[in-house]
Amino acid sequence: MTTYTLAKGTHYSLHLPKFCYNRKELDVKVRFHKTCWFPLITQDNYAINKLVGWSFGYHHKNSFRCGWRPAGKEGYIDLFFYVYNNGERFEKFFATVQCGNTYGFKMKWHLEGCISIGASGKEVLIGGIFFRKAPKLGYHLFPYFGGKNTTPHDMKIDLDFK
Repeated sequence: MTTYTLAKGTHYSLHLPKFCYNRKELDVKVRFHKTCWFPLITQDNYAINKLVGWSFGYHHKNSFRCGWRPAGKEGYIDLFFYVYNNGERFEKFFATVQCGNTYGFKMKWHLEGCISIGASGKEVLIGGIFFRKAPKLGYHLFPYFGGKNTTPHDMKIDLDFK
């Protein structure tokens, strides 16, 4: 897995752009370091940070991502669908994971205009996303912190996707 660092006071991890063509699935493996957990003190701390996904056009217009934020229990992370559909944002919780452990899940675009994230035999489905036919050309999205706030300290995420 590749380690992505979100340096203190920033939003972005460092990476090269990665374009995709005709992408319909993303197999993801992730391990959050304990540095990713922090207490949710201010309202903006509840913003969903972005882990991985892909976009067709502009990511605040049409994109499908997995998002994350610290869970209420120290050392745990909540995972979410994080979708922009023609500029309208949808968020939906799908799992809680423990920092330091490796987890796998699959993000999938279904032909019926639905998307899903599945892990451990459990699949969460959201319907009516984007258009009936998936666009062909897009780009991958990588770890990003925020909302408005920047990282309170250095954070590391081990991530692999194919």
